[in-house]
Amino acid sequence: EMGEKTAIAVHACGFESEKEICEVAKLRLREALMHSRIQEIQDIIISGGPPFRKGTKLLAHLMGDFLVKEDVWNNFTMGKTKQSPRIHYATNCFDSSTDIQNILKIAKEQQFDSITAVSSLWHLWALKPLYRYWTNRLNYQGKIDFVSTDIDIDRRLTGIKTSLFYSFYSLLIELAIGFGLFKQLDKILSSVFSKRKNG
Repeated sequence: EMGEKTAIAVHACGFESEKEICEVAKLRLREALMHSRIQEIQDIIISGGPPFRKGTKLLAHLMGDFLVKEDVWNNFTMGKTKQSPRIHYATNCFDSSTDIQNILKIAKEQQFDSITAVSSLWHLWALKPLYRYWTNRLNYQGKIDFVSTDIDIDRRLTGIKTSLFYSFYSLLIELAIGFGLFKQLDKILSSVFSKRKNG
């Protein structure tokens, strides 16, 4: 639609080392770039508040560095010059719930009419109910779409433990929202995960 402002939101994963993001995060960023190309979307929101260690680069910023390099390399190999993506950093966050709140805040400020959230399939199980909850809560009027990374590659990179954890986690979120207990659950999880802010 003409004049519709859209952004792609890439959900962070983790670090390989202080200067390197994990393979799953790279997979998500490549997926986001591919989508931004196909749909000609300029704006990319990257979440990731925690540093590897206190005082080191934030996860989102390392992801941004990777995205820019990857984008430049793609353009070079395709012999194209195109506008680089506009990156918005959601860094006031440390878990899926705070990531989404931060992303939606940026979406409202920038007046994006829709967001395409990119993550791994197992992560999207938890993200979908959280997006539903927070779009209501924060009164974000835009549309949310979801795109998962390549399932086979992701499966090779992710342990079964992670998938199991997220299927349990997403069920917990759905139940908590259904029974009106999400606020309490969110508080508990936040106090556990907020330690990540220090790496």
